[in-house]
Amino acid sequence: MDNPIFVQTPNNNGITFENADGIALKDLITGAVNGTKVIQIPVVNDDIDHIMELHWSDGVNDFIISSRNIFSLTGTNGNPLSLIDTQTNPWLQIDNNGNPFIWLKENEKLKVKPQVIVTAAKLVTVTVFAQDF
Repeated sequence: MDNPIFVQTPNNNGITFENADGIALKDLITGAVNGTKVIQIPVVNDDIDHIMELHWSDGVNDFIISSRNIFSLTGTNGNPLSLIDTQTNPWLQIDNNGNPFIWLKENEKLKVKPQVIVTAAKLVTVTVFAQDF
């Protein structure tokens, strides 16, 4: 029987979009050697409404897997919206605790981008909480 692999370390990261970033994709997280379980991607937006795209990358190609409208001032009151939720993404896997997640193999990436440029002097912040195995 194989020995199970348990979570080895948290893998958390955050990125910010500002006007100068345009609508370019930014790397959010890369899968670890034994895989990564992405459990939450909260977004805070102090700008106008933004549709944020979530992309999965196999290291060569990027594929859009989700988009979600992040309303104006979302999260500035302490209640960010997540890019990982089963209403927007019914295809997500659910763990034993009832929480949605995304598996990443080694070197696979999740990337994000806004569909419209962020207003000058405003920010959209995307954070990821994950576990490496």
